[in-house]
Amino acid sequence: MTTKKGRWYNTHNYMSRAASITGPWSQPVYLN
Repeated sequence: MTTKKGRWYNTHNYMSRAASITGPWSQPVYLN
């Protein structure tokens, strides 16, 4: 996300996955 109007500018985005909401969760993957 790129914006100069809000509080954040170029925030970092990560994705992680799990078969169930309770986990176990994968390691986060950087998306930007």
